[in-house]
Amino acid sequence: MRSRFLLFSLAALSCLSHLLLSQDLRAIALSGQKAAGSEGRFDRFGQISINSAGEIAFNSLLVPSETAGGVYRWRRGSLEPIVLAGAPLPGSSEVVSGSSHPIATALGEILVRLYSEGDAPSSGLYLVGEEGMRPLVRSGDRVPSSKMMITSIISHTTNDLGQIVFGAAFASELHGNARGLFRLDRGKIVPIALPGMRTVDGLAVETATHPALDNFGNVTFLSSNPSQVGVQALSSRAFRKTLDNELSCLLGCGGNADPELLDVSAAFSAEQELRVSPLGRVALALRTDDDSPNSRLLLLDENRLEPIPTHSMRWRSGLRAIREPDINELDHVAFCAQLAGSGADRQGVFLHRDGRTEIVAMSGEPAPGAYGAARFESFSQPRLNGKGQLIFKAAMADGSQGVFLHQ
Repeated sequence: MRSRFLLFSLAALSCLSHLLLSQDLRAIALSGQKAAGSEGRFDRFGQISINSAGEIAFNSLLVPSETAGGVYRWRRGSLEPIVLAGAPLPGSSEVVSGSSHPIATALGEILVRLYSEGDAPSSGLYLVGEEGMRPLVRSGDRVPSSKMMITSIISHTTNDLGQIVFGAAFASELHGNARGLFRLDRGKIVPIALPGMRTVDGLAVETATHPALDNFGNVTFLSSNPSQVGVQALSSRAFRKTLDNELSCLLGCGGNADPELLDVSAAFSAEQELRVSPLGRVALALRTDDDSPNSRLLLLDENRLEPIPTHSMRWRSGLRAIREPDINELDHVAFCAQLAGSGADRQGVFLHRDGRTEIVAMSGEPAPGAYGAARFESFSQPRLNGKGQLIFKAAMADGSQGVFLHQ
């Protein structure tokens, strides 16, 4: 009798814990919701971000389609438009036609890529604050002390100190049409990772992608791994470039972290976005083999690789298809995954902190604030800040979408 009571108590406690987590969820923006500063309503959401103050930035398409879309910020409980399609671009006769990856910075500004159409379609990186919109780098800008010209901006990132790194396509006599990573240093464009650059050990960088910037100014990025016949290898390498211009390989180059990865035939795709904490630690989701959706959650610190336990009494069969991990300075890790043995329909957002992994949201559960008691169906882009606040994007079973906050 005592063992039955104990089992019942554990089950009730587990359900209560999940219920409390669900009660901490709130909707920030939903499909069909009136978009401030426009006659339209939110339809499909793009990229999302959250800063240390809990301010959230995202971009969204609006309906009806002629209202286009824009970039929005949520702070102190209300939404406000930051940049709307059709707005004039400073120093140009062009207007905004689209946006990508708005980042809510630690300084209360929005760092975002903006696009324009017309006779000469262009892209640029802009900082939007209380004093308006300021261009940082645009198509056609030239890199000082070189013969390189930026042709398009393809990625960007920033840290809590306001340092900015971006990825761009460029043209030059030496490289032809290529891609690389650049740093903004007091307004000047400085190359930090170009094709052919080598580490102190002589390893060459291929195309540099997916930059992530920590608070020490170190840039971690991915580069394709040249195929090696008969050698088991990761499909990508992870490199790190310091402020002192020292370039080293963290992963995929035969270092301390590699043997454990290669034992499980890890497949690290260049399509995975790197997420680095302000302290420089990297959260990775790696498949156990090329044909299986099973995966592991790992923490990369310098050249050391540590497994992050994801087991729990609530899902003894484990988790599979772990993806999109994010990490903060507290070493909290948020990620999306499926419950093993539950079928593709049982997926959720999970949070690992203080040695435990918890469910934040699960498919099939009611989405708080959603219209008509819509239920969660799938999740993406879990993002953490230094206070442990977590945002994510969700698709509902009725076809709508939303941005949600867990705190």
